[in-house]
Amino acid sequence: GEGDAWLPPIGFAVYNRDASLAVWKQCQTALRLSTRDHDPGRMFGRCSRAVSRLEDPASWDATSQSYDRKIAGRVWKRYRAAMRAAGAVDFDDLLVLPLHLMAQHPNLRARTAGRFQHLLIDEYQDTNRIQYRLIRTLLGNNSELMVVGDEDQCIYRWRGADLNNVLDFQNDFPGATVVRLEQNYRSTQPILSAAGSLVSNNRQRLGKNLWTEQVGGEAPTFVQCTTDREEAEWIARKIGTIVAGPNGPCLSDIAILYRTHAQSRQLEEVFIGKRIPHRVIG
Repeated sequence: GEGDAWLPPIGFAVYNRDASLAVWKQCQTALRLSTRDHDPGRMFGRCSRAVSRLEDPASWDATSQSYDRKIAGRVWKRYRAAMRAAGAVDFDDLLVLPLHLMAQHPNLRARTAGRFQHLLIDEYQDTNRIQYRLIRTLLGNNSELMVVGDEDQCIYRWRGADLNNVLDFQNDFPGATVVRLEQNYRSTQPILSAAGSLVSNNRQRLGKNLWTEQVGGEAPTFVQCTTDREEAEWIARKIGTIVAGPNGPCLSDIAILYRTHAQSRQLEEVFIGKRIPHRVIG
């Protein structure tokens, strides 16, 4: 691309997503593109994901792309110019610029790769293609690479994570040893069996069989509720039944685990309405 050789000045600023998006909105306004008709966050995210696939959104404006992609490409070019004028980089630049720099200067790449005897990459299933390229670039002739990842936990594909980084690992790095960590230390076997049965329906996976030395354990209960309110009310009734039973536990012995903070609101409202003492932790 036209800016491959650009390097930020000494003392450059790193803009987080909010700051980067603010620059994007300014550029969009300057191009007289309505933020109501063209959602800035959506366009910015589309371009960012393209960069993670090693694609240049600036080329969209000159090729046979869809109208939405052409519009995003136009704003992208102005955004890139504005960021460079400010001497600033965004999170994507922190990956792209070192990759370009080492591609243009083989001696620098060799010196940099020579510094790393061992590379350990955690959460490998969440890496994108540009991160994969950067890993390859940082590998020297005598470097050793170890990655830790689980293809069944790849939940960020919408953010650019490329599952093929895990699935193709043995092809990309011939001779690599694969160690399956299948013993589980936190769950009971009925829970592991249920989870394993469900995730086995995934089409793209290497496969594993989770097991535990913990014997016994109740079978998990599957309850399908139509709304979050109905779910909270079911939980409240279940707690009432558990506590009222013979030798029932105290309320302080019962925990509710939820995925996101937003899910606690309905639970709190129902518990307040039913006068169930509770405490939100974390």
